[in-house]
Amino acid sequence: MSDYQSKTMAFCFICGRRFLSVKSSRLEGSTKASWKITCSSPCRLALGALKRTGKQHWNWKEKPSYFTVHKWVRENKEKPSKCEHCKKVKRLEIANVSGEYKRELNDWKWLCKSCHHQFDIEQHPTDKKTGEFITKKVV
Repeated sequence: MSDYQSKTMAFCFICGRRFLSVKSSRLEGSTKASWKITCSSPCRLALGALKRTGKQHWNWKEKPSYFTVHKWVRENKEKPSKCEHCKKVKRLEIANVSGEYKRELNDWKWLCKSCHHQFDIEQHPTDKKTGEFITKKVV
């Protein structure tokens, strides 16, 4: 049995070149078949990169973990050469401003370790016994 069932002329989704598109069902007994939409391997890779960014990524979560958000911010927020608070040239860490860990780049700052520690103490006080954040009760 042949891998390819039908052929037609099409335009590449990425570069716009005309190519011979095939409808394929690669697995034996598979009822799923799809038309090729790219003309070459580089275009397929480009298409894959387009599909895998932001909310189109297969593993996107609206409420990602603490570590995932930090990684996302480190990859997307430009890192300055100096601390955003004391302006000294030191090793920098990413610090959350609001305490909500949102995927908004303006909700984060690049701070040196000492400024980050001081910022966390002032902005996000913790209970010394439990280590949990102290929330202000509204009366």
